[in-house]
Amino acid sequence: MKPGSKKSVVWKIFKKNELKKTTTCSLCKKEIKYFGNTSNLKKHLKRMHPLQLQLQDQSTVSSILASATNSALSSSSLPSIVSVSSIPGDFSPSLSSKKKKPKRKADSVLFPSQRGFHLRLYGSQTKLSEVNRKEIDNKLIKMITSDYQPLSIIDDGGFREFVNKLNPLYILPNQKALSNHMLPNLYLESVNNLKYILSQVKNLGVTTDIWTSDSNQTYLTVTAHFIHDDEMHARVLCTRKLINTRTAENIGSVLSTILKEWDVFDKVVTVVSDDEANIKSAIIDYLKKHQHPCVVHTLNQSINKAINLITELNIVIKKCRGLVGYFKHSVLFIEKLKKVQVQMGSPILKVKQDVPTCWNSSLIMIERLLEIKDALSIAITGLPKARDFLNEKEWNILKDTVSIMKPLQHLTTLLSGEMYPTMSSIVPLFRGLQHLFKNIKAETPVGEKLKNELTIIISRRFGSLETNKIVAKSTFLDPRYKKIGFGIPKNSDEAQTWINEEMSDLLRESDVQIVKNQERSTSTRSFSTNTNAVWEYFDDKVAQVKSNCNPTSIGILMIRQYLEMPYLQRSKNPLEFWKKHKQIFPELYQLAIKYLCLPGTSVPPERVFSKAKQLTDLRRKRLSPKNLDPIIFLNSNLNLIC
Repeated sequence: MKPGSKKSVVWKIFKKNELKKTTTCSLCKKEIKYFGNTSNLKKHLKRMHPLQLQLQDQSTVSSILASATNSALSSSSLPSIVSVSSIPGDFSPSLSSKKKKPKRKADSVLFPSQRGFHLRLYGSQTKLSEVNRKEIDNKLIKMITSDYQPLSIIDDGGFREFVNKLNPLYILPNQKALSNHMLPNLYLESVNNLKYILSQVKNLGVTTDIWTSDSNQTYLTVTAHFIHDDEMHARVLCTRKLINTRTAENIGSVLSTILKEWDVFDKVVTVVSDDEANIKSAIIDYLKKHQHPCVVHTLNQSINKAINLITELNIVIKKCRGLVGYFKHSVLFIEKLKKVQVQMGSPILKVKQDVPTCWNSSLIMIERLLEIKDALSIAITGLPKARDFLNEKEWNILKDTVSIMKPLQHLTTLLSGEMYPTMSSIVPLFRGLQHLFKNIKAETPVGEKLKNELTIIISRRFGSLETNKIVAKSTFLDPRYKKIGFGIPKNSDEAQTWINEEMSDLLRESDVQIVKNQERSTSTRSFSTNTNAVWEYFDDKVAQVKSNCNPTSIGILMIRQYLEMPYLQRSKNPLEFWKKHKQIFPELYQLAIKYLCLPGTSVPPERVFSKAKQLTDLRRKRLSPKNLDPIIFLNSNLNLIC
């Protein structure tokens, strides 16, 4: 060191060893290489001990070290209380992503200001109990999975500082511990909880779909839908990467493996999917299960086909896209539209761009254009290279389109629900749609043509649903619809026959069980003087009469009694009806929870991969399939997390 030069503050914290080739940090006891200058040492302080670097006063540094020594807070005996790098305050460590993040193995120190804060907040407590630590760990994973946060969030400086401010006693785990231990352990615990619930369920419906992530990985998601404790449940079972080709055999093999892993293969009533040939074949030919086409997917195809058949409508929609694109092209144009809306005293609304393959987005685009029609017509005046504005005839076509398409949008929304019966509502909704189309009066020839095309295509594709056994049984067993939910009386009578046949089988099984119990009771009966003994003769006669009754006739009487009851109000939950009457109609109740739980669409897995896109964006592209599945599962089953 040159004469007269000021000694660096780092030497108040670092000590050279005898060979003078390394130095030792007196705070964390880490050895740092020394090359004749203090640059390397300052980097260590900036990264691991930013607060000490700011304390230029020699006496302050000395008092901290003295306090640490007097309190026996050495690196060999310190309790892990809080990381110095995450001390709340004005001084924060350098968060450059290129710098190596501090390791958590080093013990931590509470500085005077922190110690006072800690004592005020936690008294004499120096560490969390195991129960409290595990509870916070679970809440951390719940936050990550519910919000689809990247696992790397626990390494973010701001997040660590925030957690430290909330509870200095809690030490955030590192990413490796989170990924390899905590997440799998909580996932396994939640899986076991769901398996226990499923073990008590006799029947369920399954939906499945295939999707591709941003990193071009192909996944298959499976969801289960069932009624437990008279409540509807929709749960994600698994999201599995498809390693081989998307052939029917490969898809069928993966589906079979998943269903058997969850012990529900024999409980599946139907598998709902789109009509893609390979998935359909996998379900029917490989799994030997009933496949139900997604109603919303079929409806989307029907609407797109009807629109494509009408050239005039396509021209108007294309013109709308051009108009929207023109205003979205420039901030100046958007600001002018906003200024006009302010001057007119109307709500400030922006144009919305559609996706050409999605009719629903086109409807939203058209509705918005109709809402801001007047402001658009004023704003576009004088703009450079302005698009041709729509004429009055074209605006009338758009009005007709909205009036015809809006009920379809409402129907799609209703059938896409997960927490209420949807399969039972398919037939009544489509019958209502057909009736509505007959009464809609279009103002333009294009609107009339659209209505007619939709009526023909939808009738052709959905007219046979009344004769579908699963759909018909579900409709019949919904106390809101029963037989009047059908459009053709013959179909409702057929549904009643199917229900009676299945209920007769249940009654026969019940009779067999009664006889077995009766024989077992007789063989093990010992005469006694208790109160129930005098009733044994009578109980045997009742059981014998029940066993001699014709199950078919009993079923007919029970169904007749069910049909004679008042219809449940349409806005009411049919599950509440069956919960109330399950003691009166035990066999009908079993059939009701079997068929009312079935979803009418494969929208649930589509929602899953729509949200899962967040997991495969730029911050999460390195997320492995082994972590993707637990995160998606826990997101769907948050109530299973403690």
